[in-house]
Amino acid sequence: AVKAYTQKEFWGRYQEKGSDLLNQLFNGRVNLPVVESGICDAVASLQQRRRLDVVGAILWRDAQRSTEYFSKWIELKESLAAKPESAAD
Repeated sequence: AVKAYTQKEFWGRYQEKGSDLLNQLFNGRVNLPVVESGICDAVASLQQRRRLDVVGAILWRDAQRSTEYFSKWIELKESLAAKPESAAD
C-alpha cells in the first residue's frame, strides 16, 4: 500500500487491476437483466411482500408513533412557552 501511494507506476498498475476486476465482477451486461428481473418480481408481488414483512410493519408503526409523540411534545412546549409565567406568591 505504501508503494502504491509513493510510486506512480505501482499506483497505475493497481488502478488498472482494480478496474479490470470491477468490470469482471460487476459487468452491467451480465448483471443488469438479473437486477431488472428481481425488481420486476418484487413490484409484482409487492402486496404479498408487505403482508409478510412483520418486522418492517412494526418498525413503520413505531416510527409513526414516535413522530406523533414528538409533535405532541412540540405542541405542549410551544403552548407552555406562550403562557405568561405566573408570579409566585
